Amino acid sequence: MVHGFRHLRAAVLGIALCPGLASLVLAQDAADWKEVANWKVEAPPNSVQLVSIEPFTSDSMTFTFKNISERTILEFWVFKQDGNGMDGVGKGMNAFITGAGAIAPGATVAVGFGVRELSGGNQSDRSLRIEAIVYTDGTRVGSKKQLDKIEEEMIGAALETKRDANLLAASPDPSVDGFDAIAEKTARTLQSPAKEIKLDGLMAEEITASVSGIGLSGIPQSYIDAHLNHPDFNFLHGVINARQLFLSNMNQAKSDTTLPATGSQARRELMKQLQSHALADLAQKYSSVCEGQTQVIRAFIAASDPGN
Repeated sequence: MVHGFRHLRAAVLGIALCPGLASLVLAQDAADWKEVANWKVEAPPNSVQLVSIEPFTSDSMTFTFKNISERTILEFWVFKQDGNGMDGVGKGMNAFITGAGAIAPGATVAVGFGVRELSGGNQSDRSLRIEAIVYTDGTRVGSKKQLDKIEEEMIGAALETKRDANLLAASPDPSVDGFDAIAEKTARTLQSPAKEIKLDGLMAEEITASVSGIGLSGIPQSYIDAHLNHPDFNFLHGVINARQLFLSNMNQAKSDTTLPATGSQARRELMKQLQSHALADLAQKYSSVCEGQTQVIRAFIAASDPGN
């Protein structure tokens, strides 16, 4: 059984270095660490290039990578090995669930590592490995292990997004008032924007059952069932992350259309007008996001060789 999923996916294996020593290492070697030439980046050909390294805080460094391919990057994962042959720490970017943040050709993405993560095990080891890249056209490069994790998370998120889109489309109330009933059906009451949204306590069986029976246009049901019948952590994590985003989006829609305590009559009338179709507006947005995710998965399945 799987309990709460409050944090975004990050592959972290134990790395030990006291905070004081980590800060000392940065102070002594910061100038050396900032030199791109002093870092070895193991990356697939014509994918990304390390272009700069900057201190983000007193105990972290930010690595900026440029997309040197001709395709837009949807998922990006880079690892700092621990010097002992272990995976170490993985950081990255996931634009699949949010539908925002994809890295266009020529654009850059910044990834931060803590000094303890960079220094653990071997302070002289300045190497990074691009573990996985998934492009919007469904092609991908990297380790099969990490790509399999990404695939599981994508299908879980896509099923939840379609479930959420269906709930919105079926609502008889297109106004902001309709959100409360949708939130109940989503498995948690809608909380105020000021409160942290949590989905603790859900079991793996509950999570899987909630997206069972959901179909994705153009995706073979046998493919979906294979994931539903044997859900792993990444699949469940995709469902939960998409659900948290959905609840957050409803909270934001309620907040954005709240009538001001003061203001002109024209302003209040405008807000009332926005309230009258707030749910319908979000439904339209989710319909578009759902189609985009499904299109990516169709392309992902169709890409016969993950290495190209």
